Amino acid sequence: MAVRTSLPVASGGEEDAPLSVKGSPDIPMLLLTVILVLFGCVMVYSASAVYAEQYHHDSTYFIVRHLIFALIGAAAMFLIIRFCTPVFWQDFAVILFAISVLLLLAVLVVGDDLGSGAKRWLNFGFITLQPSEVAKLALVMILAKYMTKYRDKVRSEYRFGGSFLYGVVYPGMIIAAVAGLIALEHHISGLMIVGM
Repeated sequence: MAVRTSLPVASGGEEDAPLSVKGSPDIPMLLLTVILVLFGCVMVYSASAVYAEQYHHDSTYFIVRHLIFALIGAAAMFLIIRFCTPVFWQDFAVILFAISVLLLLAVLVVGDDLGSGAKRWLNFGFITLQPSEVAKLALVMILAKYMTKYRDKVRSEYRFGGSFLYGVVYPGMIIAAVAGLIALEHHISGLMIVGM
């Protein structure tokens, strides 16, 4: 959740903190997350109950699986908040972004269409993975790392060599690269989300 990474100093400027403080939950963000998860549970059940009853003879088949994964996700979230530092996330962002680009390239070569006609999935036998979903998270993380690293240049008063170049052009190139790979999968909804 939210972790403050800069501290005010007497001169009125900001001094970088060592980015080693472990976070604590941002309560409004945590509540919003819980509300969205609960809303998602309602949507999953309402959309899948009839299908689950017809094909699995249990109207709660999908919602139970959804709740299990939600609980696993909640446990992982609290462990991450407790033990992972901002420095870890900055390093992890680069690794995850590189992995997501490799997965997006792999799906173009060995992707599975799962009967939809568009290669969007990687089939590992025991699990299928949609690389564009990984790329969405990786893109947010790498842009956050980028904006943190170049925040002074993004705020620069020299518009075209500073704020525009570092705040619009370079991030736009990163987004365009990911969006281009997703577009090659013919994944329009994923492309729209990345583009926004």
